[in-house]
Amino acid sequence: MEDEEEVLDTGTDGPPIEPMEIDQSYSDPALKDFTPKLKAYLRRQLLALDDDVQLTKEDLLNVIVEKDLLYTHATMKVNYTTYDDSIDPHCYWYGEILGIFHVYALLADHPSKAKRMEFLWVRWFRRDMTYTCGLKAKRFPRLGYMPHEDPDAFGFLDPQDIVRGSHLIPAFRHGRTTEYLPKSVARPESSRNEDWRFYYVNMVVDRDMLMRYHDNVIGHHKITPLQLSDDSLSTIDNNLAVSSDQTLLSEAVDDPSSIEDTTMPLMQVDGDNSDSEEEDADWRGDAIFEQDNEEADHEDEPLYGGDAAVINHLGLAE
Repeated sequence: MEDEEEVLDTGTDGPPIEPMEIDQSYSDPALKDFTPKLKAYLRRQLLALDDDVQLTKEDLLNVIVEKDLLYTHATMKVNYTTYDDSIDPHCYWYGEILGIFHVYALLADHPSKAKRMEFLWVRWFRRDMTYTCGLKAKRFPRLGYMPHEDPDAFGFLDPQDIVRGSHLIPAFRHGRTTEYLPKSVARPESSRNEDWRFYYVNMVVDRDMLMRYHDNVIGHHKITPLQLSDDSLSTIDNNLAVSSDQTLLSEAVDDPSSIEDTTMPLMQVDGDNSDSEEEDADWRGDAIFEQDNEEADHEDEPLYGGDAAVINHLGLAE
């Protein structure tokens, strides 16, 4: 056993994890291949490689974790992002954070000083593709954990890739199950070694979250100045004198074809599939809602009353 002063770093590193033979715990699927997955993550981060780049055993052997220590953290701060781009909400991935860590890592085949690397240990969800959801369908997206047999059920994530925290509501009527994962350290003790079979994603937990699932609303497109020539300005029929150095603002719409497809795997649901319907063609809610004539007269009325009014307007239950 090394002296305590040699094991513990000083400063802001916090406590290291107790020594344990992680990869020998094959009975726990959450810990299977923990070290190879971590080294693969660290190498890709240090070399700025894409996730689909294949790594060899030699590549992983060249990843050195200083003192073989992982340092733990109790909390993490996530800054809210802006709505600079129009993003398909289906591109969101949902995960449960199991641990917040940092290490000091370097590459033996790329000599340099050890670098502090921050990362999250995550258990991933996947969307239930048999369940019609969205603003038009007036139903929240439904998630379930990825089965432990899937090699991507557990993984590591750069904290910089987090958009924000998400409010997930257990689907109580579907009860709990052990089919996703046997007894594991990945669950809290209070879970009785069971998972909720499904969760609902609360799209209207606050205004920021609602905006992320709605299209064609304020803040979803970049605003860039459009320079107009004197000839084009002269064609504007507005009876106003426009000087040659004035600009007009336009919305730059991103090319949808440039959005990377990160659709999650299909979820197989046993038993009654009565919820199975054709996927909402425009689930973000920019389709026209059916209204009677009386309601249509007031469709442009502003909403008052805060979040409750928004929820009622969308037809979603609290």
